[in-house]
Amino acid sequence: MGDNHKILKGGIIGAVVGVVAGLLFAPRSGKETRQIIKTKAEKAAQAAEGELKKVFTELESALEASKEQLETLKGKAKEDYADLRKRAEVAQAKVKELIATVRDGDFTKEELDEIISEAKKAEKALKDKKNRK
Repeated sequence: MGDNHKILKGGIIGAVVGVVAGLLFAPRSGKETRQIIKTKAEKAAQAAEGELKKVFTELESALEASKEQLETLKGKAKEDYADLRKRAEVAQAKVKELIATVRDGDFTKEELDEIISEAKKAEKALKDKKNRK
């Protein structure tokens, strides 16, 4: 698994370097190249915002569905479920903040990936817990 991961990572890095080199050394003016880069960055930001909105909506649905479930639980199970809900709410708040950050263009891919991952884990945990009851 480790070698495959390294090969995949190397392939991705090579592809990115190739695209950047192609853009930088293409027979275009600097203005045209900058416009292409700007357009691609805007499209990436729009795609990221779309993914974040989707995750936000899915978390919203999971949280709404979990309200009734929480009322039926007692004791430790209720505390555990309330904790899951709280983590999902925190993840949702982070997603909301990141949507605004993406609109401003001030984010890194790592931040985006981490918050989406946290939100999806929180949503899955809520759904899994609900399905077990």
